[in-house]
Amino acid sequence: MLRFDPFPVLETDNLILRKMSPDDKDDFFAIRSDEKMHLFTDTRPDQDVSQTEQYLNRMISGVEEHRWIIWTLEHRELHHVIGSIGIWNFNEAQTTAELSYGIAPDFQGKGYMKEALSRVITFAVDELRLDALEAYTERENTPSRKLLERLHFSEAGQVDDVSADGTRVYHMFVYRLER
Repeated sequence: MLRFDPFPVLETDNLILRKMSPDDKDDFFAIRSDEKMHLFTDTRPDQDVSQTEQYLNRMISGVEEHRWIIWTLEHRELHHVIGSIGIWNFNEAQTTAELSYGIAPDFQGKGYMKEALSRVITFAVDELRLDALEAYTERENTPSRKLLERLHFSEAGQVDDVSADGTRVYHMFVYRLER
């Protein structure tokens, strides 16, 4: 079982990747309530801060239960949360896992996510000793696909995923990075 105790705080030039806190609720609500954050996912914007609090509690519990690790991306100069990155869905042997990531629209296209993902990938390979990482991204999410390719991920397949309400099909590209 993977243990994240103490929680690994990672740093880059512009970001501090740290443990989520219930105190992050206002920044995360601003991100999670933005319609643009849900264009390519089977999620809906948070309507009130209580939904964000439930999300934070789930994520924090998952880390405490050693099911995943998720970092809050805090902008070093602004001292605001701008996104998150997680490693989850570990295989039984804990040699591969899946990445999840998101960044507030105002901070997209500025290199922050590439900077953060590069640091998390190094951690996954060097500290967690993972042999491979996978990331799923919607076919129409061109910026995410290009980001993964710049980080040397290769397309490994495609999966169609029907939304929970059955009204939409997501055409997901699977990207993989081998050690």
